Amino acid sequence: MANVRKVFRQLQNLFCRNRIEDDLSEELRFHLESEIEKNVAVGMTPKEARYAALRNFGGVEQVKEVCRDVRGVRWVENFRQDLSFGFRMLVKSPGFTAVAIIALALGIGANTAIFSVINAAFLAPVPYKDPDRLVYIMGTNLRRGEGLGVSMADFLDWRAQNHVFEQMAANDGGANFNVTHSAEPDLIWGAYRTPNYFSTLGIEPILGRNYLPEEEQPGHDSSVILNNRCWRRRFGADPNVIGKRLSINGRNFTVAGVLPVSLNGASEVLMPLVPSNYLADRADRSWEVIARLKPGITLQQANADMQALARGIELQYPDSNKDYGVRVVPLSEAYAGGAALTPVYANQSLLMMLGAVALVTLMACTNVANLILGRAVSRQKEFVIRTVLGSGRARLIRQLLTENLMLFLCGGTLGVVLAIWCKDLLVTVGGAYIPDTAEVTVDTRVLAFSLLLSLLTGFLFGLAPALQASRINLNDLLKDSGQAMAGGLRRNKTRRVLIISELALAMVLLISFGLLIRSFLQVLAVPMGFDPNNILTAAASLPASKYDAAPRRAAFQRSVIEQALSLPGIKSAGLTTAMPLGGAGTMWFSVEGHAPIPGGAGSNRQVHLG
Repeated sequence: MANVRKVFRQLQNLFCRNRIEDDLSEELRFHLESEIEKNVAVGMTPKEARYAALRNFGGVEQVKEVCRDVRGVRWVENFRQDLSFGFRMLVKSPGFTAVAIIALALGIGANTAIFSVINAAFLAPVPYKDPDRLVYIMGTNLRRGEGLGVSMADFLDWRAQNHVFEQMAANDGGANFNVTHSAEPDLIWGAYRTPNYFSTLGIEPILGRNYLPEEEQPGHDSSVILNNRCWRRRFGADPNVIGKRLSINGRNFTVAGVLPVSLNGASEVLMPLVPSNYLADRADRSWEVIARLKPGITLQQANADMQALARGIELQYPDSNKDYGVRVVPLSEAYAGGAALTPVYANQSLLMMLGAVALVTLMACTNVANLILGRAVSRQKEFVIRTVLGSGRARLIRQLLTENLMLFLCGGTLGVVLAIWCKDLLVTVGGAYIPDTAEVTVDTRVLAFSLLLSLLTGFLFGLAPALQASRINLNDLLKDSGQAMAGGLRRNKTRRVLIISELALAMVLLISFGLLIRSFLQVLAVPMGFDPNNILTAAASLPASKYDAAPRRAAFQRSVIEQALSLPGIKSAGLTTAMPLGGAGTMWFSVEGHAPIPGGAGSNRQVHLG
């Protein structure tokens, strides 16, 4: 109970400071006047009586300090004074303050920006309900140890026969679709999802509804769901978009819902997947599968159950499923580059970027530390006067550290503002490294990182200048020989260490940058095998409803080539399914007279091109 009363009194002293200070001054004045009256009564003159009272009293301000110590809030008063004095000193030197804050803002802001990408890509939880129960199911080639996609027939067997999942959903990688919602058609990236896809993730549209279960059946797949970016960019965030009609590849669809921002992936239009349309070829493994574990089911149990299913299907369909296994991994791991969705080089690239930016930040902090140390030389007389008046070295160090931390915090705050402004640029440049589910924002985790970075660098790079500046030689300085203390780099070990560190960091960056440029030039010098000059490209997506047969598609392709050749300035024209150096991925083709590859993609597409 005594401790509670003590804390209450300290809080009262803290928040009622002005009233308590007035009461303290009034009480001390009363005691001082009483002492003066006693001295006058014994025959002293008023002047002598006052001087004697002050001498016996020990100084009014000193008594106030003792009383504040008793109240337990002196540290608050000292901190307030340090902040006030530090602010005045920074304002007094606007040039130094501006240069230091801008240098720190560039370094801390760059770190904050890169960390915001890493946070979105690898640290932030996936924005789904109970994400620890969501898994990604991938096929594997047991003989070669490589990851594979999933066939629709295998997916349906898994969904019907597993004992470990509440729901299982499939999706494709997406493709370009001709979407007409106004006078002119747009080429928009879209994808197919099984109707239970968003309910498996635990996602509800912000407008409209989710897919209905019956939309998995042929003839009932006429709804489309828009992602948030598509809704805003192409429909002007129209709240009445639900029910509007779209033409996608020649088919009419009705807008059923709009997804939240957390699902702003590459696919802008999402159509219901009808599994029965893709059962002809069990070896066509072009689908991705996600699932939600039943409560209490572990990842190990899920893997054991799915592997048993895969072995059973392999016995039933040996031609297409020989050596075909399955692996279950957490969805967060899959989206962080561990299994399928983000390549490993993306992780390495982001970490390399963070390392390079960290070196730049260290250089900026070292530079600011040098500026602080140089500025401290011009304040030596101030430090001498404060020392003569009774300030100890610890008091000077505390004041200088407070000023330095204020400087670094201001730089960190401006850096966060710069990171927010550069967010869209980062997403554009690093889009290939960021999962579709990731939303790059400056959230509380990023702000905490920036605050911690500012405080840590402010303390580490402000401590050395504070220790150096607080080393006072009263004899030299009082003789106006303060400049001798600055004496150049030879006599200032601290400044030498800072400059050497800065040069070392700069050399690391320059060497790394030189190696990067050299590698880039070597890549440019590699012959591509074709002349890329004066080549134009265009992409087209043929709707299956109009070009459902190979002869129609061939006729369209011939027409495109003929019309292109008829244009002035066109020397030659051709068609391809993948651009040179475009990263087309993996394709399988059959070779006449050769047997299918076991565990490959089936009997009709067998030669691996990648």
